[in-house]
Parts: sequence; structure tokens; C-alpha cells
Amino acid sequence: GQSEIVMMNGYFPQRISTHAVENTLVDQVVSDAIAYTYQLEGHEIYVISFPTLDLTWAYDLATGLWHKWLWTDTQNNYHRHRSNCQAFFQNINLVGDWQNGQIYQLDSQNFTDNGAAIRRLRRCPHLTTDLQRQYFDELQLQFQPGVGLEGITTPPLNQETIGANPQAMLRWSSDGGSTWSNEHWSAIGMVGKYRNRIIWRRLGWARDRIYEVVVTDPINAVIVSANLKASAGEN
Repeated sequence: GQSEIVMMNGYFPQRISTHAVENTLVDQVVSDAIAYTYQLEGHEIYVISFPTLDLTWAYDLATGLWHKWLWTDTQNNYHRHRSNCQAFFQNINLVGDWQNGQIYQLDSQNFTDNGAAIRRLRRCPHLTTDLQRQYFDELQLQFQPGVGLEGITTPPLNQETIGANPQAMLRWSSDGGSTWSNEHWSAIGMVGKYRNRIIWRRLGWARDRIYEVVVTDPINAVIVSANLKASAGEN
């Protein structure tokens, strides 16, 4: 059969991989897969990497949800996560780098990959109503506000503090993901600005729309909710 990821429930294997996960593994080399688990803040995570595919999936046993856990190079290209193994030592989750042998700590309060930017990407499902026109008036995202940073600068010193005014980037596809719009940036909220909202307006129309949001600032980027105002056309 095709590649599936299962978890033992007593003596019986229970399928936990979704169709989305399995579609990335169909007819691919998966024999070199490497897996480990770690526990952080009450979440037990199963991490499985596929070196040939250059892909890492992570499964949260607490929520039953999957996410891709990837590392970004300087060209914003995604690759498998750098961790290859894990050990819990002196109340610290330690992971080893598959490429250079370095050891890192998994720290929920550190928002970089060993100093490099983390490119967090979230896409919504296809928005379609029997392929009729949809007019999109407004998209509002509620991030955890007031998370801008202080005291982190890059040379020269007159440049803006990294993460002081964190931004979210929105783009969309009106043809089901084949092509994408330009990037549209908006501020998440500087430190202490707890009433900040992000609203994008006049988003045009489409028959099959997908929205994508990216955050790269070294902050605690948490999407609390999303609200879309749209109306259906006649054809």
C-alpha cells in the first residue's frame, strides 16, 4: 500500500496521518525516514523527517493536528528541519543538527532558528461557492498584540530594531494557488500596543480564492482569530 503513519493503540495500529500528509509521500522515497518525540508545555510532539524528500512533518498528540516543521535558507526556500535527534537532559529538550552536528535547545521563548529568521506561513482552504464570483471586502486577523521587541538592533546602529514593529505579510491567489498576488504588509503591534488590529480591505473578487499570511519577525506570532467579509455574485 501507500505510505501511512500509524500509532499503536494497544495491540492495534491506528492511522494518524491525514490525506494531506500522505499525498506528500506518495511514490516518494520514504525508506530513510527518521523520527523522534519531545514534550513541551503539555504537548507531546512526534517529529518525522524524510531526508530524500527534504521534508519534516510534526504531529501534536494533544490536538491531533499535523504541521510542517521546516527550516528556511537565505533565499526563503524551505528545507527539512535541522533537528535529527532528541534528548531530554536536565529539564531541557536538546536536539542535534543533521548537517553540522551542533546541539540546540528547543525553547518556546526563542523565536529564531539559532539566530536565523523563522518563516511562519499559514494558508487558508480554498474559498469557493460553486465557482460563482465572490467579492472580498475585508480580511481581519487578530494576532496576539503588543509583542514587539526592544533592544535588538542590527548594524549600523541607526537601523530599525529587529522585531520592534513586527509585520505580517498577506498575499492571495485567485486561481486556486497557481499564481499569487503581490505582498501586502501590515503591522502586528509594537510592544505595549494591545489594541492593534490588522485589516486588509478592497481585496477584489475571485471564483476560487486562497489567502496566505507570513510572519518572519522574531516574535511570539500567535493568530487568535480571522474574520472575512465577503459577498456572493450572480455568476
